[in-house]
Amino acid sequence: MRLRDSIGLNFSPFILRVVLGLTFLWAGAAKIFSEADYTPEQALTLSQMGVAVPTQGAADAEGAIEASFAQPAEDDLDDVIDDLFDDEPLITDEATEPAIADLAQFGDGVRMRSVYMLALGLHSGANPGFDADGNEQMRIWPEHLGQKKWPVWAAWAAAATELVAGVLMFFGLFTRIGALSLTVIMGVAMWLTQFGPAIQAGDAQLGFLPNYELFDLQMWKTLLWQFALFGAAFATLLLGAGAMSLDAVIFGGPTHRERRHERDDDD
Repeated sequence: MRLRDSIGLNFSPFILRVVLGLTFLWAGAAKIFSEADYTPEQALTLSQMGVAVPTQGAADAEGAIEASFAQPAEDDLDDVIDDLFDDEPLITDEATEPAIADLAQFGDGVRMRSVYMLALGLHSGANPGFDADGNEQMRIWPEHLGQKKWPVWAAWAAAATELVAGVLMFFGLFTRIGALSLTVIMGVAMWLTQFGPAIQAGDAQLGFLPNYELFDLQMWKTLLWQFALFGAAFATLLLGAGAMSLDAVIFGGPTHRERRHERDDDD
């Protein structure tokens, strides 16, 4: 019985730490070192948040702007003449040109670090806009944390935390601190990607769950994966690093004899 308890209390935290460490090492490194494709609209939003977004250059942007306002071909003149008598006026708003100019500098899109996708998600959560009926949608992220450079800073902080906490969990160093940070990150991730959007759309099951079909594995798998990582991190927070860790080597822990005395006292 005591051997089984000893194995359970020491080997179980080791398994949890290895799983969490490898998962978040990969997740944090992927956000920081890999790249993703961004649309011109996304690139413009990031540039407005202070991100140095690569552009096509002045010449290419100018050419794109000129092309967007170019004179129509002769074959299209009949269509233009017909448009003059339509109820809807031609687009001649002077505000259109700066918008096109801003987007044109990014061409068909840009390729940047994946961490900025998280920044866009935070920005969208704090600035949800309006629904189809013109009603302002519920914010799922604090408004002041979605302004200026805050989403970018928060995204980098989350990615760095995943990377550092993954290393700490793998080696069992400052384990409870790493587990606490990962528990918070996964809780926020479930809120921003699953619970929050479901509540925002007014289509949540049980008040907070996305309205997916019960046995639709493709739809549920992301939430279940997030919940499994949340549970593993929370369990590690409660259990600690276990004997197979740097925490046990550096900071020590109760010896086998002390544990036995504690059990005898409890009996």
